[in-house]
Amino acid sequence: MNWIAGNWNDGFKCLVTHAGLFDMPSFYGSTEELWFPEHDMGGPVWDKTTDYQKFNPAAFVDNWKTPMLVIHGLKDYRVPYAQGLAAYTTLQRKGIPSRLVIFPDENHWILKPANAERWYNNGDFAWMKRHYSAGQLFCYFLDRQLKMKPAQAGFFCVVLLIQANAYYTAKRI
Repeated sequence: MNWIAGNWNDGFKCLVTHAGLFDMPSFYGSTEELWFPEHDMGGPVWDKTTDYQKFNPAAFVDNWKTPMLVIHGLKDYRVPYAQGLAAYTTLQRKGIPSRLVIFPDENHWILKPANAERWYNNGDFAWMKRHYSAGQLFCYFLDRQLKMKPAQAGFFCVVLLIQANAYYTAKRI
């Protein structure tokens, strides 16, 4: 999501990033799982600096302008917390509406039921409702009418909002 914020910055009213990468070189040096960056970039950061910079969200922060919710678990060793904090700090320093939601007792995934509920009800849903009036109605429908669990409703809400945004963006063109 952070790379999208700097490269496709006109298509969204808001973004939600969970355990998102901010700076590829520092991520490479601090993750417990090197398979993903070495596979995706074709090798270690010192051998593929051009590729790491091409897909480095930090290289495109000059283009950031979309409000963003940043969610991170403090026990995340796959994408360390510093990545989320750096994204949030950048948003704040640039004056972009943003919110940081931290889960001190979670890792890369938000697994505890109470935390998952907090994530969707006070995080994703609240953030999207603030920026999407259609999203508010759809989230309400999923939650109240279909009796979906927060995780299920959140997934479908995000998918619909992305699709709806793409539709309305295409209609404007």
